[in-house]
Amino acid sequence: MSLPLKPILRSKKEIDSLYDCLELISNTLCRLQIPFIIVAGSLLGSLRSSSFLFCDDDIDIAVFENDYERLLSELPAALGKSGTFTRRPFPAADRVRPRTCTQVWVDVFVLRRYDSLEDIKRVVCIKANGTSQESTAIRVLESVQSSAPKGPLFPLWHYDNRLALELWPREFLTASELFPVMQRQFGHLRVPTPNRAISYLTRAYGPMCFQEYKLPLQHIAYHAEVRERMRSALGDYADAGEGPYPLVRPLHFTPILHSKHRREGPCVEEVLTALERELDRESACDGSPSTEPSTWPLTLPPLHPQSSPSLNNAPSTSSSSSSSSSFLGRDLAHATQHSPASFDFSSQTLLDTLEPHLEKARVARSKGRQLRVPLPESLRAVSHGSYSPQSYPFSAFLASALGVQEEEEEEGEGGAGSINLSRLHEILRQQGRVDKHGAMRRLRDAHIRAPFSQLFDEFVGNCALPHLASLLPKTTTPHSFQVQCFPCLRIIQPGEFSLGVHCDTFYGHHPGNVNFVMPLTPAAGSAGLYGESLPGREDWGPLGNGGEGTFTLFHGGLCLHWAAENHGEATRVSMDFRCLWDEAEEDQTRCPTASVDRFQVPGFYTRWEQRCTDGVWVRTSPLFSPDERVGYPFQG
Repeated sequence: MSLPLKPILRSKKEIDSLYDCLELISNTLCRLQIPFIIVAGSLLGSLRSSSFLFCDDDIDIAVFENDYERLLSELPAALGKSGTFTRRPFPAADRVRPRTCTQVWVDVFVLRRYDSLEDIKRVVCIKANGTSQESTAIRVLESVQSSAPKGPLFPLWHYDNRLALELWPREFLTASELFPVMQRQFGHLRVPTPNRAISYLTRAYGPMCFQEYKLPLQHIAYHAEVRERMRSALGDYADAGEGPYPLVRPLHFTPILHSKHRREGPCVEEVLTALERELDRESACDGSPSTEPSTWPLTLPPLHPQSSPSLNNAPSTSSSSSSSSSFLGRDLAHATQHSPASFDFSSQTLLDTLEPHLEKARVARSKGRQLRVPLPESLRAVSHGSYSPQSYPFSAFLASALGVQEEEEEEGEGGAGSINLSRLHEILRQQGRVDKHGAMRRLRDAHIRAPFSQLFDEFVGNCALPHLASLLPKTTTPHSFQVQCFPCLRIIQPGEFSLGVHCDTFYGHHPGNVNFVMPLTPAAGSAGLYGESLPGREDWGPLGNGGEGTFTLFHGGLCLHWAAENHGEATRVSMDFRCLWDEAEEDQTRCPTASVDRFQVPGFYTRWEQRCTDGVWVRTSPLFSPDERVGYPFQG
């Protein structure tokens, strides 16, 4: 079977005309001091390839309603002989077509501020002919409410007309998603975009928008030449209609560039680096620095062995295909030929592959937060422990919270069918569920989450803290710890990847944090988590790969650790949480800004103290509900 979709379905003339038209509009609006942003599919392109999408034939921009009349009075004349401006050729948007190539265009939408659902309803509920459409209005409002991010919904900015609201009810922007407006690369241009584009895009197009693509057949239907070119490019997928079609990395992430400005545009490596940074940035904006993309509704397709950036029109680079990239998972996959086996750290090839990533991490750690006095070595070193899965059946409780089950499994002692979470990706498909993200979002419901949360609370007091106390020096004063209120959940399905080498101080955590890692499935080989046993030792080994009933404790605050692409056939499911010994003191002279620590704001940690009389651990603060600092699915 051939690769799905060649990387370019537009002619050079079409590509150049689109960029020239956008540049003319951008310069005109800048001169008129009319702000605009890139939206919709073009915004997806700005992240996925730092250009417009490889199959698209238009660019989508939006201006604000209070500037619209000035745009109408100034832009048509400013276009001159370069383009034609048509007001609302269809009711949702105005359109600018370049005269050099009329089968491509720029759509100009108008964003209106809405302060309530009633404001939206007033726009939707009456048709152009004056008749009421109450049921349609209800559907639009329900779509807005059901897809609302965490945090304040209003004011929000959405399209200014009934048809656009009906067609794309989820393409709205909250204040935190829209402002402050950012500049992003778009071919050889820099264009304004919403602040939190990923939050907007995954709501509008779904969490698979970086894994698959749907063809805009309504755009190409009018042009036989373009339609035939697309049919030719589809190869084995020619009869699949709109799709979705799988995206191939890096082939379909390569920017589509103006023929005269290729040197000014980014290469595919820069695109993927920017996308990785954007994931980190949005996570930090939410106050939740996830260490793995599984905690975000964003994953990239695995590297395709037959995919090469040289097939498209990106500028060539001097680096070879074997040179280091910003993605550790991709480099390790290349070095190990996508093997699912455990890493051989005696291999010089593997060590050479790791080295560029380690060097960056060493520098970042040296400049970050440090302890005034090191933790006791017994607490810094990697240690292991075990617990009874019958007493603490995390897998069963998590499966129940996710709403997954295997009908063929017999009932166990607890009266509930056991679940093999290693098969989670298969179970979700059998149940007709699109992906893991819908299942994980169930955890936002406090009622659904409560049994798992209570089980975790009992485990902390009865297992985790006694293990920590056993590693500390004997004193007459009882110890106390701060413990993460709800664990981070990692679900890494086959083909998914994790972020690179890091320690938790990179994301704002205290350097004294120690981390419990608890695998709920076997997690060996490329699906495992790897780290050093003490900060700076770099004696790489597996962390928390023993399966359910085991846990590993390591100094995640300062120990470098990483995970690669999962090249096995099983889903890796694990949970981890951070603990902070109250006697761990930070060296404030090294990093004064650390005194402002968002994780010390109540709600991330619960406090536990050891009772003097019997040594029992008692939680002395409320069992807080998890917020966005815990990570996905509690982010906006």
